[in-house]
Amino acid sequence: MTETTRVEFAVKIKGSECVEKIKNKLREQAKLSESSINTVIDDNEARIVIDSCLAWVTLHEIIESCGLESALVGFSDQSAVGIIDKGNITEIKGVFRFCSIPNKKGIVIDGVIDGLAKSKDHFVSIYEYGDISDGCKNLGEVYQNATYSIKSSDTGRLAIRTIDNNLSIPDLIGRGVCISDSQNQKLSCGLISRSAGIFQNFKRICVCSGKLLWEERDLQNIVRS
Repeated sequence: MTETTRVEFAVKIKGSECVEKIKNKLREQAKLSESSINTVIDDNEARIVIDSCLAWVTLHEIIESCGLESALVGFSDQSAVGIIDKGNITEIKGVFRFCSIPNKKGIVIDGVIDGLAKSKDHFVSIYEYGDISDGCKNLGEVYQNATYSIKSSDTGRLAIRTIDNNLSIPDLIGRGVCISDSQNQKLSCGLISRSAGIFQNFKRICVCSGKLLWEERDLQNIVRS
């Protein structure tokens, strides 16, 4: 899957040398060029914007391997997000990002889920409705055959990065995204909503939880660990 997506991370730094350390690590481990990494520094926080074919979670791990805290705050210019945290099995949680492809039909789907059965086949599906008021019971039918088969890792993590040429971002807003086991039993799901694009999210408070950006990041890491 070779389509490039643009992602933005907020990173806690202790000086400009931290940014150079991140850029060197990204060039070394992600094989990125100088022009594909852009930075803006504001006091003790940097915004790192990356153009890459890699999954956002991979880039996040590379940045944090520098010993710095980071949080994903922007994803391409036309994008959506689905937070997977509703359903019968509460320890299954994750995030799916969806973004349009410049000058082409279709979307990139980039997501990660933790807490699954290890080394098992699963399905990720987009559903007609985003009604998660009663867990995953009221999602309706699969939307436009949008189902993707993928196997979890030996740690119980599922990571996916794929293209669906039949979908668009406006079509996804308000629908549901769900992870199911190999028997099509729904495990956990979430509502798809619009998300911030690049340099559109300079908030310090997460509106979904009322927490500071870095408190929210720490909570998400606890959930996934």
